[in-house]
Amino acid sequence: EEDRTIFQKSIPNIDYRCQVLHELVVCSVGCVMYICASTRIDFALIILLPNTIVESYVALMKYSQESHFEWLYEEGSAMARYDRDLTRMPDFKVISNWGYAGDRDTVKCRLQLMMALFELRQELGKPLEACIYLLPKVISRWNIEKGGVDDMSQVLAHVLNW
Repeated sequence: EEDRTIFQKSIPNIDYRCQVLHELVVCSVGCVMYICASTRIDFALIILLPNTIVESYVALMKYSQESHFEWLYEEGSAMARYDRDLTRMPDFKVISNWGYAGDRDTVKCRLQLMMALFELRQELGKPLEACIYLLPKVISRWNIEKGGVDDMSQVLAHVLNW
């Protein structure tokens, strides 16, 4: 309980605490450096979390994978390998709180891009070079065709009730 209080006082924003925990678990590192800065560095912390918290988070992630995202992985695979074709991806309606990724095709496109990048990283055996953003060809083509203004997007938004 004392560890939790120290963690909450050190990083008051729950979103940042979640990000620190996620980075620590996903990157399989023993500690994470948290730096609070605006125009200058206000403070920096090295975060070490007890194994009980890390193990609980791993169990939560595993539960989420098995109960909500089993369609994302190949059936019967000993390792958690992605199903590149997403053949078992469920149908769903537009989800407004997903922002730009509000339809099945957009989500599918983003997931396939993520899987391809993950595989490329595995093949290279090192992190990928930094980039500003990745834009799928179909989206790039759409942006070129509609022009440099958002008038067409506005019209489509009203016509299609987006």
